[in-house]
Amino acid sequence: MGRLGALGALVLLLPATLPAQDAATRAALTRFRDSLAVVADTARLRHLAMQYDDIRAAGETGALAAMRAGYTWLALARPAPATRSFRRAARLAPRWPTPWHALGTAHELQGRQAAANAANLGPRPGAGAYEAAGEDFGGALDREPAYPDALADFARLALARRDSTLAAKALARFDRIPADGLTSTLALNKGRLERRLGRLDAASSTFGLAAVDDPDGAALYERARVTLALGRASGGEDYWGAVAAAREPTLELLRRDLALIATPGELAAWDSAPDPAAFLHAFWRDRDARDLRAPGERLREHFRRVAAAEQRFLLGDTRRAAWLYDAIDAIDSILDDRGVVYVRQGDPDIRLTPYVFGFVANETWRYRRPDGDLLLHFGAQHSVDDFRLVERVEEITKTGGTDMGMMYLSRTPAADEYSKVLGWGPFGRSDVLDFLWDIGAASIRVGTTTDAQPLRFAAPLEVWVTPLAIGAAPGGTELQVMYGFVLSGQNTIDTVRVRFSAFDSLGHAVAMLDTTELVRRPGRSVAGGVLIGRVVARVSAGEWRWRAAVQAGDSAGSLLPEARLTARRHDGTELAVSDLTLGIIGRAVLWRPTPADSALLSPFGGVRLDRPVELYYEVYGLPEGAAYQTTIRLRRDGKRERSRLTLTFEEVAHAATVRAHRTLDLKEMDPGEYVLEVEVSTGVPGRRAPALSTRSLTVQGN
Repeated sequence: MGRLGALGALVLLLPATLPAQDAATRAALTRFRDSLAVVADTARLRHLAMQYDDIRAAGETGALAAMRAGYTWLALARPAPATRSFRRAARLAPRWPTPWHALGTAHELQGRQAAANAANLGPRPGAGAYEAAGEDFGGALDREPAYPDALADFARLALARRDSTLAAKALARFDRIPADGLTSTLALNKGRLERRLGRLDAASSTFGLAAVDDPDGAALYERARVTLALGRASGGEDYWGAVAAAREPTLELLRRDLALIATPGELAAWDSAPDPAAFLHAFWRDRDARDLRAPGERLREHFRRVAAAEQRFLLGDTRRAAWLYDAIDAIDSILDDRGVVYVRQGDPDIRLTPYVFGFVANETWRYRRPDGDLLLHFGAQHSVDDFRLVERVEEITKTGGTDMGMMYLSRTPAADEYSKVLGWGPFGRSDVLDFLWDIGAASIRVGTTTDAQPLRFAAPLEVWVTPLAIGAAPGGTELQVMYGFVLSGQNTIDTVRVRFSAFDSLGHAVAMLDTTELVRRPGRSVAGGVLIGRVVARVSAGEWRWRAAVQAGDSAGSLLPEARLTARRHDGTELAVSDLTLGIIGRAVLWRPTPADSALLSPFGGVRLDRPVELYYEVYGLPEGAAYQTTIRLRRDGKRERSRLTLTFEEVAHAATVRAHRTLDLKEMDPGEYVLEVEVSTGVPGRRAPALSTRSLTVQGN
């Protein structure tokens, strides 16, 4: 028997008359509908649909034929005739919920087709059909409040359309069902609607009900999202529990979260990761380390931002006319551009939402960062629901007026440069506008491709931090992290907290420390009201990036810009010179590399002409007894002139690690910026390439 013949036999098994739709009739209709999905002969399907439509029996017999016709038209992706058939079924069997559920499915298909048709203009094609689908699903639930298929499809429609009104209507239907009447699937759908509407506490409880039967970790993951957004410690446990249990489609949900902040390289690594849990542990650990945060802090902040962005910046059921935008429009998200930036960068330090006559709704955000501020402009360019990034305020769409003066004036709280635009002549104005344009373009690039949760402090602190790669450590090199800060009359400070991290070019953490020290003024406070100290980290040899923050007391502190460091090998395989330490008595701390040796370490890059400077460095890779030559040079920074100071020494290595002390007298130098170089060379085979170490130095006047 052919596929269509079996389909006809199935139809004949349906009861002809029923007092109300029972489970058997519904199951048979479901099997009939599902069997159509495997029929590829569209001509025969069309013929069958018309045959069913020709059956004009009264009552429920006619309703059965109309349902069969409607399902067949749906299999042909013909929502208009399907809608007519389902409406006829609803008239003939007014107590049945299935015609209304099927009618909603047909209207939803009609909406998708309208949205996919480029000839339908406007930001919301198909919106009317989607609204009708919601009403139809509601009609099915009027007849059977706990009809699971209609509840599930109503929730799915509201969430897919990102429509808060539709979501509220769907949730009202779920609220009619007592908690003990919710299956795990229904509880999962209800919780997602509650989360969409910002009811996070209720969603957490509902997802708890769904987690009772949670084979793929979806309910646990959803509960983790809301509990993390609420800042609860249990959210981390839920998240990692969901990760451990995750299978498809939960793995896809986890990937969607990553896509909000991950780089393309990180997403590619996730796609090929043999162990998703290990990948995610490393991903969030690296984010914590890079932002100098406690373990788990960045994860909680991520979901707080996502929850807030979904309430404030959800894109809604809006078609983005991609052809209207240029190459900077590389964002594909359910959030508008403000939401994309918000999830990556958090709350801006300045957010301007002015009304400027003659322009569409617009905003400017400024993020204050030690690595350079971000200045971002948004305009509701073609829809009030869709704010788009623009590189400069001149690109915000005009609605009538052409005078930019009010626009510039409205931006002066975010950037002082706009006041210069208003007051300067044409040449100066052009230069400032070009400068602001460059900042805008760079800010879009950074704001939409990176993410951060920078530390912020209530009171600023003038801070110096210098990590010096010097000193052997098991499996790597010691970093002597020197810090200093101006006390500024804050006599109540009793603790100093130092946070430091080092990471590779991909952002993977290689070192992290977070330590709090008691302030003991004797021996710590030096002339000029500066307090200095030292903490130690360990890294392997290589080129690393680092950042640090120093906090004094409860509220004063400073986050330093990201910088680079080099940790040289000291395992004897190659000739190498450590970082160079400079110390002045009274402005340095004493470090003992061995019990019998000591060196002065200072975080400052400046020295005075009237004080001798203690230079300390280490040489690695020389066999004991080997002769070597050391040359010390001091030259002007950025200039190729002859060295202002050159010292040369012929020496013999008396140990595997040479610890060298030199005293530099700089009183004949002119004040200014210099580069200090230490070069070591030897004739030992395999070590003939000279080793060089340099550092910047500021020579200050008396």
